[in-house]
Amino acid sequence: MSARPPRPAHTRMRALAVALCLTVLATGCATTATRDVAIDGAAIDDAGGFALGGQDGQDGGAVNDAGDPGAAGVDDGTQPFDPGSAGDAGSLGGSAGGSGGGSGGRSASAGGNRAKPAPDGLKMGRGVTASEIRIGFEVSEGLNEVLGAMGYNTGGDVPNEAQIVGALVNWLNKRGGIRGRKVVPILHPTNPTSGNFATQAQAACSTFTEDNHVFAAGSAPAAGSEILAACMAEKRTPFLAHNYWPFGTEHFRKWAGYFYQPGRAGGERHWAASIDALAGAGFFKGAKVGLVSFDAPQFRHLTDDVVKPRLARHGIKPAAEAAVSTIYQASDVSKVSAESNSIILRFRAAGVTHVMFVEYQGTIPFFFLPQAESQNYRPAYGLVSSNNPSTVAKQSPAAQLEHVMGVGWNPGGDTLRQNYHPNATAALCEQAMKEGGYAVNYAAAGFYIYPQCDTLLFVKAALERAPELTTAGLQAGIAALGDSYLSPQGMLTRFGPGRADGSDAYRLFRFDAACACFAYTGPVRRFP
Repeated sequence: MSARPPRPAHTRMRALAVALCLTVLATGCATTATRDVAIDGAAIDDAGGFALGGQDGQDGGAVNDAGDPGAAGVDDGTQPFDPGSAGDAGSLGGSAGGSGGGSGGRSASAGGNRAKPAPDGLKMGRGVTASEIRIGFEVSEGLNEVLGAMGYNTGGDVPNEAQIVGALVNWLNKRGGIRGRKVVPILHPTNPTSGNFATQAQAACSTFTEDNHVFAAGSAPAAGSEILAACMAEKRTPFLAHNYWPFGTEHFRKWAGYFYQPGRAGGERHWAASIDALAGAGFFKGAKVGLVSFDAPQFRHLTDDVVKPRLARHGIKPAAEAAVSTIYQASDVSKVSAESNSIILRFRAAGVTHVMFVEYQGTIPFFFLPQAESQNYRPAYGLVSSNNPSTVAKQSPAAQLEHVMGVGWNPGGDTLRQNYHPNATAALCEQAMKEGGYAVNYAAAGFYIYPQCDTLLFVKAALERAPELTTAGLQAGIAALGDSYLSPQGMLTRFGPGRADGSDAYRLFRFDAACACFAYTGPVRRFP
């Protein structure tokens, strides 16, 4: 784990870099499942953690950080699998498009739906043949360079996401892939500081749906918005979103069958539960609440239609509200800094004692808390997982964190690994990394490993239950999962007909001065 960085100086260059990469500073957790991703023997203990039983002939418990890396991995089951660089979009390994480069591969043969079933009798859709299944992975690049330019000592905690994907695919293909088909990964590298979110999303969508006809694709955990998900749905290609954008009921409705969040809770669901949980814990007692949100429609919807009505149920009317410019490109970041300063002055004048942020990635808190400290304004803060609490703790003055209470469902982004029991699937992901040939600091890299692993294991788990290897088959398989699939990014997971966001449990947390981090304080509770 890297040392806690110094309090950030608010220069333009560092602000641009930080705000677009806030999520990449989150620390990871560890956590095992059976080979077919059936999570047996994982029970919640009295402290709210997971007590792991033996699985598939293995002893229960989390994988530790020791152990030698496995072999380099395979492409066709026998030859080393070299991820190379992610400089160009393309598939990993030999005949599927080269070592991390090239965008062609066998996309033509993989495209389109097939009228004839495979030899195993399964109808196959786009991106599937009798021997392989093509899955897209958006991977972040340039993060170490960005963080280094900011003056942070990352301590090697930012791994290469292309190599993460290569190692995970190595591991899975050695075990038969998905329904007996080798996974052919198609990578698209995204640099969060290059261009704007719209152009980045369109480029990724083209890679996955035009240059390479994938069966499904997953996002990187950093930055992003709703644009890539919208494009993938328009192209009728299933997409798994792992970032913190607060997708909600309308997104799940209009993109049904093409959009999933295995490790996240939809915006309406998590905000309603969070307000109730904070109220139940006494957070709002005697409070004068101030709400700060981004000004994009989704954030205004959550503020006006979920947060304020839910506060009203507990007899609370916000004393002040403010909206700041939503970030869509690097040049937008300076607006957030300037607007935060004026909001603090207004909140102080209104006597606001408690502040909540309806945003994502911890971008607004990054500017707000240090500026509040410089003005000796120290309200209580109510945080949720979409504020990326672990990063907020790293970036903020300790005095600003003393009265924080939060509601979290994403351990790797909420707190340090030492403060919770790792779940079963995340430990499996770490073991897969080692066996796949990429050794990293597993205590800190979960933020990057788990989303990519979730893409693989979620698709595998759903297709194991699917009647056919098509988009409709995937949808049917996901609806049949129930709580049998445990996302490595969450605490508990549940799916069903009409339920595409899997996170199903949360915990309260508070600031712990001993670790200079947020620590969970109560048991795991189910979302309503």
